[in-house]
Amino acid sequence: MASSDGHAWALYAHLQNQSNKISRLNDCWWGLECGLDYLVSAIAANDAPRDEELQTTVARKIASGARRHRAHVAQLKEAVLIANQHPDVVTAAEAHMEVKHILRLVSSNDAAIAIDVGLGYSDREIADRRETTAGAVRVRISRLRKKLAA
Repeated sequence: MASSDGHAWALYAHLQNQSNKISRLNDCWWGLECGLDYLVSAIAANDAPRDEELQTTVARKIASGARRHRAHVAQLKEAVLIANQHPDVVTAAEAHMEVKHILRLVSSNDAAIAIDVGLGYSDREIADRRETTAGAVRVRISRLRKKLAA
């Protein structure tokens, strides 16, 4: 075993010890993993650079691995945001058909109240929109629930 191999294995052991202290697979851990992968490949190919150059190269591999992981996580988060902004068309169509079916079962005044409830208006806001009292709106909503539950 050459002297540079001994230094490479010592660095490997040090990085392995550092990675064992990390409890979550975060960008730091992935960076260390890239550094470890590089060291194993370089030692296997008998191509490990000498002391300072080895330290610099491994540090660069660690930084690159961590940066790649952060970029990957950012892309995943963006993909999830985009997916959440564009709900499944089939689900939206089914929901639209179900709402249309429910609205056909009730009077036009009750349908308007049901739509306001679905839009998140409070009893008082619905009462103001329909020029009635909040108590009357609550009674209508209760009767609608009973009718639609049957």
